[in-house]
Amino acid sequence: MADGVEPRLPEELRAFLDAGRPLALVGRWSTPSGPKAVQSAVEDFLTAVEVTERHTGLQIRDRLPSVEALVQQLAAQPTVSHPERGRDKPMRHRMLVLDLRAEAGMVALLITGSGAKVMPDGQQPVVLKLAEVVREYEAALLVRHREDRSARVKWALAPLADSLEQTGAFLASGEQPPQQFDDARSIIEFLRGGESAENAKNLFLQTRRGQRDLSEYEMRSGQAGYRMGTPVPPGLATCYLDDGTGGRGRRVLFLDTPACRPDPQQVTSGLPRVFDADGQPVDQVANVRWILERLGRPQWPMHRVLEGLTRRRYSTQHLREVRRDPAACYTLADHARYPGGYRHLLDSIMHNLEVYETGVLPRELHPELDTPDITGVMPPDGPWAQPEDFARIRRWRAENHDRRNRAVSLPLTGVEGTYNGEAVKLLTEHCPSRDIPPRYKFTLLAHYPDRALAPAGHVRIPWAVLHGILTDAIRDADGLPLRIVGLDDLGDADHAQRRAELDAAVAELDAARRDLERLEARLEDTDEHGAPRVTGALLDRLNTRYNTLAEQTIPDLERRAAQARAHLDQTLAPDPTLAGHDQLLHLVERLGDPADSTLNGLWKTSLCDLEITTTRLREGSARGWHVEVTATLRFTDGEHTYDIPVHGRWRTGAASRLPQRLDDLAQAHLERMRAGEPLPHPDAIRWRQVRPRLTQLLTSEGRPPLVMGCSDPTITAIATRLHLDPKQPDAALASELDVSPALVARIREIHLEPLARRNWRQPPPPGLRALYDLAVVNGGHVTAADAAERARVSAAQVYNLAAELRATTDLWTTHLKRGYQLRACSCGALDWTLPEIPEPLHAICRACRHDLAGLHWPADPYQRYEAGSGCTPPA
Repeated sequence: MADGVEPRLPEELRAFLDAGRPLALVGRWSTPSGPKAVQSAVEDFLTAVEVTERHTGLQIRDRLPSVEALVQQLAAQPTVSHPERGRDKPMRHRMLVLDLRAEAGMVALLITGSGAKVMPDGQQPVVLKLAEVVREYEAALLVRHREDRSARVKWALAPLADSLEQTGAFLASGEQPPQQFDDARSIIEFLRGGESAENAKNLFLQTRRGQRDLSEYEMRSGQAGYRMGTPVPPGLATCYLDDGTGGRGRRVLFLDTPACRPDPQQVTSGLPRVFDADGQPVDQVANVRWILERLGRPQWPMHRVLEGLTRRRYSTQHLREVRRDPAACYTLADHARYPGGYRHLLDSIMHNLEVYETGVLPRELHPELDTPDITGVMPPDGPWAQPEDFARIRRWRAENHDRRNRAVSLPLTGVEGTYNGEAVKLLTEHCPSRDIPPRYKFTLLAHYPDRALAPAGHVRIPWAVLHGILTDAIRDADGLPLRIVGLDDLGDADHAQRRAELDAAVAELDAARRDLERLEARLEDTDEHGAPRVTGALLDRLNTRYNTLAEQTIPDLERRAAQARAHLDQTLAPDPTLAGHDQLLHLVERLGDPADSTLNGLWKTSLCDLEITTTRLREGSARGWHVEVTATLRFTDGEHTYDIPVHGRWRTGAASRLPQRLDDLAQAHLERMRAGEPLPHPDAIRWRQVRPRLTQLLTSEGRPPLVMGCSDPTITAIATRLHLDPKQPDAALASELDVSPALVARIREIHLEPLARRNWRQPPPPGLRALYDLAVVNGGHVTAADAAERARVSAAQVYNLAAELRATTDLWTTHLKRGYQLRACSCGALDWTLPEIPEPLHAICRACRHDLAGLHWPADPYQRYEAGSGCTPPA
């Protein structure tokens, strides 16, 4: 290997190489994981290979594994975690050492992970690995693409410096030819390690500066060079052009319209692949123009705009990158995914309204960088939209903004109750920016108003749900006797009990606080020298007791006292502020307007004993919540107080919607069966959950009917309609489906009467098949012994089958001793076959395709349901 060494290399290094000492080459990337990090580390290593060839004159690239092999080997290495100084989260590295001394006279070290972060003891994992490799393999030369590829810290370089000094190894990089690691070199490495750390801090700024300098700022013919990572507005896209060798070259920004789109033959990656029905690329510039022309027009509500966009296959660069699919486009499901779902689609249009109006695309890469705007962002055939379109859109947007940001306070805001046993207050939550209707949320009374903490199992309840429960309670109370409590003795016993509960809770809370104060005094007590008096095991016990009181006992008692206070406030007692009986209709009427809180005071006093209970729901893999609301609505007529019980349930989450979706799926399957479409394969999505619902729609017997296993369209349509309407006359159904009434009658007999068989398609018994098969090839004659031998069953089983055949059909008669005779069909053919389905009566003649009842069963499609035969009938 030393024969090709560059003659200008230091003599000592040449001697090391002649002695067989290997090279050590490093490739590193700072990101610890991911395919991009692995690929970048391999590319950095290959750059170090080029540096080595330039400095030494050695040709080693052709002796190395392929890039794909290096990437696979590095990606297969497990990540190793190390504690990081100053952080609880560990840092991670992936390291691969390849011994290539036999192939290329070198050792390769590929690493992903930080070269700047250090462990609590000041050591750096990358430096330690480098030092280990240099020492273990006695490397002659350590080569890095850049000097910061080894590490970006000063003090942590010590282990590597020690290994280099002990082995006498040389160092080299892209900027520095091979030099031995002596005292002068160690000082340089130390200083450059500090520079690397500083460079690492500025790496983001340096990267953005490079992106700015390599980009173009005027679009010509709808294209411009673009090296920035910032997303582009809808109607624009980016792609990478071929560099002339088949590799990835210049990245360009272009208007996504046929006149400006790059030639696909010159593109290596990134070109959108969204096509219309004719297979042509979708013009996204035309789509943006279509949106701008219609937004804000009364005749174009948002649902029409959305439907139009999905038909036009609207797509953006951001959507394609997020989904990692160059063919991704928006669908109606995307709009239904979020409340006010259209807004997430139109935000990118609204945010870039000025770009479309002026043709100037502002870019900001870093606060410290002055980045020019990209000009000329206009379609070649004219502007994006007319001035009146932009003015109309801005007016429409301002009106929507004002409407969404109008403050709302729901009528029940401030009402107190309990939520899963904890005292809470109802508050209004309104998210106008996301078009979410106002809803009620709950906050723990023990912490309110200092902090708004939600109780366990918290579920926000839409205003319409809670108002609907109250409205139903008042409506259902009409005509029912209400509980009346006299004003003289109203609530005395309950008041006393709740007062006792509150007093007990407050007393326990005061006692716990006094204990805490005493413990704090003991823990802070010191002697005359300032040393703590409590030490050792006693100190540990007191600390444990203190923490339990402060973090658990006292907060629990505070919540208990708040809950008892809330219960006391709701004690049944005469209250002149209760709603009058003549105000009930007004209360109900005002519940219809969530923004009307004029009767909020009456609700606070009249809605008593409010309890919200939530439980988890699970339907298969779907999750959700079951919410139960109970309360008492109290009003007075001046003489008596009346109670209206309030009770309601509500479900939310995917599990709450799943039953309805399953019912809809079952109904859809049923409609398709009525039309003659058999059911899907049992492995279809959610089939196990849909099957029992479909069974209930078809029959009340509890087990799935035969038609649910049927794969024949005609039989499926007839049997389904008979299950749904058993009293329908056979002639009427036959006329509707254009089939014979006899076929309808036979299917009614099979599918509506109880049968022993559970499966629609099942093969006949082996003995029965043997009787028919042998009779067909032997002129109609067969013996029990021959049939038993062919079917591999006992002769007794054949006797029983033959006896059953003679009793149920006139096809078979006895012939001689222990023999049977099969008669020919009325068409004269002796070629019977047994069906695997129950609708044909007993057997089908292959010649005329009729069964014993005279029903016709054409070869197409019913031949596929025949049991078949291993015998060939005589000609």
